[in-house]
Amino acid sequence: MDLAGLAELLGEAARKAEGAALPCAMEMAEAFTDQVTKVTLRRYPHGPFDRTPAPRSGPPGMVSGDLADSFVITAGASGGGVGSAYSGPTVPYARIQQMGGEIFARNRRALMWRTDYETPNTNIAKSEREGGGLFLNFARHVHLPARDYMRRGLEECIASGELERRKCDVFMAEVWG
Repeated sequence: MDLAGLAELLGEAARKAEGAALPCAMEMAEAFTDQVTKVTLRRYPHGPFDRTPAPRSGPPGMVSGDLADSFVITAGASGGGVGSAYSGPTVPYARIQQMGGEIFARNRRALMWRTDYETPNTNIAKSEREGGGLFLNFARHVHLPARDYMRRGLEECIASGELERRKCDVFMAEVWG
């Protein structure tokens, strides 16, 4: 190959590399989403009335899987060899699980939830009368601790090497076929 042919080959590779930015970003978002939805958020499954087995600093426990199943991936602004993509959950309670915070009763005097264990908020009389074998708990507000499942999922995805591997696979396919 002569110098002119090499320059043409490298120019074509540079154009293809620039076009690979968005597919690489989308694949990285997919790798992250796979980690969070298939591993991180499914690590601590439990029943709807059970105490969560998740440690306070860990991701939330999984009851229905709705949080994990709600993730979507969207392409972001891209061009000039730069690509971006976004991945995140769409259920209303995703933010409070991620960031933590207070939940207040709005349309009733108190929040009510059932457990298969007694808590400081348990109303024993109502539980015996209406609980059906479960404890009824009441409070004007409750505090949910932060459960940073997004950061944890990203750290796990990077540590596994999956993010880098999938990005490189897409880049090589886009540039070199």
